[in-house]
Amino acid sequence: MNRKEFLTRLEAALATLSYEERQAALRYYEEYLWDAGEENEAAAIAELGAPEALAERIIRESRAYAKESANAEAQPGMNGSRPVSPFTSINVDLANAAVTLYKGEAYSVALDFPEAYPLPDVEVRDGTLHIKEKKFSHFSFFGFRSFGFIKKAEVIITLPDAQYERFAFDMVNGALKIPQLRVRELKSDCVNGAVSITGVTAERIHLDNVNGKISASDVFAAESCKCDTVNGGIELSGVLRGRIHADAVNGGISISIPLSGKDYNLSLSTVSGSVRVNGQKMGKSFNVQNGAANSVHAETVNGGIQVGFQSGTIVL
Repeated sequence: MNRKEFLTRLEAALATLSYEERQAALRYYEEYLWDAGEENEAAAIAELGAPEALAERIIRESRAYAKESANAEAQPGMNGSRPVSPFTSINVDLANAAVTLYKGEAYSVALDFPEAYPLPDVEVRDGTLHIKEKKFSHFSFFGFRSFGFIKKAEVIITLPDAQYERFAFDMVNGALKIPQLRVRELKSDCVNGAVSITGVTAERIHLDNVNGKISASDVFAAESCKCDTVNGGIELSGVLRGRIHADAVNGGISISIPLSGKDYNLSLSTVSGSVRVNGQKMGKSFNVQNGAANSVHAETVNGGIQVGFQSGTIVL
């Protein structure tokens, strides 16, 4: 059975679904088979199993989702919530789930996931909180959240105000929010979700995003702060020292530092847009070397760049 035959049988077996649900499911599996490539097509089809059996699972998930949506207001709350042992680092590897950190009195993890969706593995090991998506065969779970018909899951991590070592987040289809916390190194690699950190104190901050805005407000970075995004703007503010680096493809960049501009070397450039320093338009690029220990590099293709220093500062 080839790809066309598989999809034809799958479409027929999904006849009881609405047109929108049916088309979304077909697009999903068509893209999967395309991604597998011609050389792996047979193996991918074998992994998916009979189209009719797959359709039964999809329909079952659709009905479960419809029931869940109808009862959402009557049955609110978390599932899988529990206290965890103290930790000094966090390592998160998730898809289709937002992650939010809160400051509190005790260490705990709350999981707000749709019914029947597999909860991630949560454990504290060697001083690190690990939250990781369960490993299945690529399509052993056929949740409709993959088709966009189900609400996003959320992971809520509560932790006391303390000095932490390393926070690392590897996420797809989920936003990340971090409040005022102290950590030596913060690293996030996100696809399809906004990243927002506020009042974080760190030695090193590294935020990567593909489709989503990056916002780091009122932060303190002692050594470096690096932000890269493809489709989304970048907003940085706070006491930023060392190497400050912001790259965007489609989005503007705004950097605000309450220090003297003479303390920084600047390298700013844009293709479509303009560069402004302390409100003054500098054209499409601006470079100045002050022999400073700190530097700001900002580059974007489609968008403007605004860099502001302490009021009244003149950048030479």
